[in-house]
Amino acid sequence: MYELTAFLCGHFHRDQDMTQEALSREQWNVVTLDDATSLKRMFYAEFIDFFTDNCLIMNRRVDADLQLSFRENTYAYHVDELALYQMPLGMTLFSVSIRMKVADLNDATAVLSSLRMIDYYREEVHRPFIDAALMPVKKVYDSIVDSPGKDLPALVENGNKLKIFQVVNRDASDGTPDLMKYEDMRLLLYQLGSVAKVTAGIDDYSPSEEYLQKVMDESRISIFRNWQALALTDTFTILADNAPAWLVENWTRCYFSLIYIHSLFSKCYLFALNKRLRSVMAVHRSATTRFLTAMGTRVSEIYVLIREFKQFDRQCRFHKISYNFMPLEIASAIDKGLCISEELEQLDNVIEREKQRRDEANDRLVNTLLFILSALTLGSAIWDFTSLMDQMFPYEAYLGSTILGYRTVSLIVLLALAFVLAKLFRRAEE
Repeated sequence: MYELTAFLCGHFHRDQDMTQEALSREQWNVVTLDDATSLKRMFYAEFIDFFTDNCLIMNRRVDADLQLSFRENTYAYHVDELALYQMPLGMTLFSVSIRMKVADLNDATAVLSSLRMIDYYREEVHRPFIDAALMPVKKVYDSIVDSPGKDLPALVENGNKLKIFQVVNRDASDGTPDLMKYEDMRLLLYQLGSVAKVTAGIDDYSPSEEYLQKVMDESRISIFRNWQALALTDTFTILADNAPAWLVENWTRCYFSLIYIHSLFSKCYLFALNKRLRSVMAVHRSATTRFLTAMGTRVSEIYVLIREFKQFDRQCRFHKISYNFMPLEIASAIDKGLCISEELEQLDNVIEREKQRRDEANDRLVNTLLFILSALTLGSAIWDFTSLMDQMFPYEAYLGSTILGYRTVSLIVLLALAFVLAKLFRRAEE
């Protein structure tokens, strides 16, 4: 038999924090890292402190045996529990823990491929899963979002699929042949990771050899002979051959509950922030708004988002998370699969462009003020000069009118300044 342990994950922004008291009334229980001290022997202290100090984690026991009937087949699976993660900066994650024992791996991929497509649930097929696993989360969602969406897809804010972290482990105790019976382990790992039909690779829907090799080169982790992993955008899959129970528990306790959840939070938050930044930058700002912003009397929405990102960078990002090589390998693969570096690169580009735009706006403001001051200074200097000439050579005596004298001398001075400036600019161009 093959043992499947899977976590289906979604995310959404909240407008207010969850309270332990309210959640407790709905049978949610606070999860504490009782082994935080020992975890800090493996992970950096600041990484573990991120969960203990900045996150509220709660779970809700389900313990329900369910069935999924479609395509003339019925599949049995077990829902263990639900978990809610109140992360910093208004982001909320949730996970649904599922277990299965199957003789055919196609049963596992069939269930997961159906359950993750939250936009395409059918009442007659998915109602047991909805009632047991998603409605408790939806009830929490409705209570902490100001304008909640009416349908279940609102539980996945961006995208149309629930993310999956899964461990597929062969149990050798009942004589199930080892995984080497599959001619191409790369293909099996890819099919499990993409929750596709497990075949020998001869059907029209199998990946091309070139693409399969590309995915394996970029996204596979293969360190020990008895297990390997594949990190894709929507899934993280560990395929193990007769791994002991303690190792599977370690994978779910450390690699999922800590590394994957942190990386998924980072991805979801950064994607949403990029989306918000592009939306704000697309809005035309009036000259008055730009002037008030440059003067510092009004804070722009863009600056508010950039300041929020700096808080994320300071509070939620870590250069490294562990003293050991294995968690670092897992974290690196997950981050690459979720394209977190690309989100950060886009943010850096947006922030750099905004910095340049703000610097240019400040330069224009300073130049305008300097021009106004220079014009006032020049006008004062011309007035002083014409007044001095009137004292030395009274305009009324020489030109017959004081007003005519002031106008004539001012005009001559302005023409002389214009001639000198023209000469200077022409020489500068040469």
